[in-house]
Amino acid sequence: TDAQIPIETFPDDPQILRKLYNEIFKEKEFPITHGLLGDRLIQASSKTKWTGMRKASWLADVARETGKADLEIENLTIILGLDRNNVPLLKRILTLLIEKKQPEKARGFLRQLVRAAPSDPSIESFNQQLAGIEP
Repeated sequence: TDAQIPIETFPDDPQILRKLYNEIFKEKEFPITHGLLGDRLIQASSKTKWTGMRKASWLADVARETGKADLEIENLTIILGLDRNNVPLLKRILTLLIEKKQPEKARGFLRQLVRAAPSDPSIESFNQQLAGIEP
């Protein structure tokens, strides 16, 4: 059964853990193992010897998959530091910050989005969403 799967038997290889997390031990069928694998995946990914953009991209993806919004924001921000006008990244960070009800941080990224893509139609939507967050 789900609770009896010994999580420590899985290797510390983040690529293997990610495959197990996303393809084998799915949340619906194995909720306990899925959660434990997600935590182990984050730990293993944080310890990789990868650097820079590769590690930040991997961690951002893994964080999104495991529902760790703060870790995703942290790593997307690292990537954004190397590519300030990356509109999809700006929109993803804005969406996460709005979901987390962090309007001050979101406004800074919205200003960056306006500079990067002044005619982007999503700007008005982000403004409306930010206006709806209680201070």
